[in-house]
Amino acid sequence: MADLFVNVIGFKLNSNWWKSSKADRSDILKALKGMFKDSGDGKTMVRAELYSSLRPDTDIILWLISSDSRTIVDFKAKVMKLISGVTDIRHGFLSLYRRNPGEDYKRTNNGTANKFFVAYPVKKMPEWYLLGREERSRIMAEHIATAVHGSKKDSIISYTTRSFGIGDADFFVMYELESLSDWVDIAEKLRSVEAHRWVSREDPILVGEKTEFEELMQ
Repeated sequence: MADLFVNVIGFKLNSNWWKSSKADRSDILKALKGMFKDSGDGKTMVRAELYSSLRPDTDIILWLISSDSRTIVDFKAKVMKLISGVTDIRHGFLSLYRRNPGEDYKRTNNGTANKFFVAYPVKKMPEWYLLGREERSRIMAEHIATAVHGSKKDSIISYTTRSFGIGDADFFVMYELESLSDWVDIAEKLRSVEAHRWVSREDPILVGEKTEFEELMQ
């Protein structure tokens, strides 16, 4: 089964956005939301999500998953045409997602997208890859068990994607969450597992929330 292309971009609203009228800002956001609502063609675009950022370094987060790279390029071009001049790209990540046979890559909680989205790159130290495959499997089994046992059923959906050779990190991980509090508890527990010894990078972190974007029009 072919890999899926994953693209996550964090945008910061610039001074041109705040100088524009509330009506103009409203029109742009409505058009942007409409693009994402109508993005599914049932063939190549698997997911297209839009989030309001909770962190100060970004204001809008775009998350795309597609079976075809051209679909992502074309969709991004449409987005940039709409918001060009009023936003600046602060963070951008490209990775590949290899889903398991029969896996539902459109997974959502209770039929709707989870409220929060967390994503960040992960880079391992070179020594990690010098360990034997069996040893790495043992170490990661503890990591996975800690994450699974520490989360409430269906409250956290995780996606581990690969960026080797196409991104600045080794992996790019994404999580759909119902509770940031639950996620912080799990992330804290994962700091103490053996696998964390070989992690050299886990930033920048993007944190988004499903909103109606009214706060961006004020």
